[in-house]
Amino acid sequence: MAEKQLDHRINTESLIAHEQMRQSSRGQHYALFICSLALAISATLAMTGHEVTAAVIRGLDLIGLAAVFVAGRIFSPKNSDKEPSEQE
Repeated sequence: MAEKQLDHRINTESLIAHEQMRQSSRGQHYALFICSLALAISATLAMTGHEVTAAVIRGLDLIGLAAVFVAGRIFSPKNSDKEPSEQE
């Protein structure tokens, strides 16, 4: 019985880790696409004579990207070496 529980827990943790990696990778791909699109729009606007609008879009893109990285570090859960039963 204990072995089945252990196998189930190992499989579940493995699945969770794999899904978290997929989600992280997907988020990075979306961020790359969005930033590239904003850069392309900004470059197009700058070449057509709308420098101020291009600078605003480029600035907001950079600020947003920096904010996501900072917020990710601030709001990420703190990992602990203790087991959940030891924390209570």
